[in-house]
Amino acid sequence: FPSHDKTRVSQSRYKVGYNLETNRDDTLKLLKKMGINSPDKIEFGKNSSDKGIEYLKNNPDTLYVFKSDNTDVATMVAEVSNEELITKMQAERKDIAKASFILQERVDGVEGCIETWYSNGKPVMANVDLEIKKRFNEISPVQCGCTSDLVWAVPLETPMRTMANKPFDEFCAKYIKTGILDLAFIYSPVKKKLYALEVCGRYRDW
Repeated sequence: FPSHDKTRVSQSRYKVGYNLETNRDDTLKLLKKMGINSPDKIEFGKNSSDKGIEYLKNNPDTLYVFKSDNTDVATMVAEVSNEELITKMQAERKDIAKASFILQERVDGVEGCIETWYSNGKPVMANVDLEIKKRFNEISPVQCGCTSDLVWAVPLETPMRTMANKPFDEFCAKYIKTGILDLAFIYSPVKKKLYALEVCGRYRDW
């Protein structure tokens, strides 16, 4: 874009950050290209609730996470059995039918987020964010967002950032410039692997 057209550049950067978070399929392809693991998933199109329910019934030994492309439908993690997801899909069938969705294999481990701050395309600092989701929310549903965060700074060369954010350095230098990129993940101590769950990009024109 022309350097003098700041409005157009701003809109472009906003769109990149928005698409990283909402265009799940393309982001997963980008992660794979960068060598970052993500949990196995099964994709379902619009009006596919029955197919999704049938799949869950046929695969009771593997727990899944339900994620819809309809922003009005909340993500849900199967805690004990896939029957929890089946109940949700039956109850919210009408809204789920409006968009595609995925069933993503649940990975047991430590969930967290690694963020890198960029200035003019260069990484300048990083921090780890642990979301506290089940404290002080006994009257709320399981998926209620975080009630608080534990955040601390880490060196740019920390192994966690090397695995999860460093592959994005060139991408952010080109598209984000100044702002933050964070990647939510689950780390499996058993497999000694990091699995990406979500990528978000935030920028600012300074």
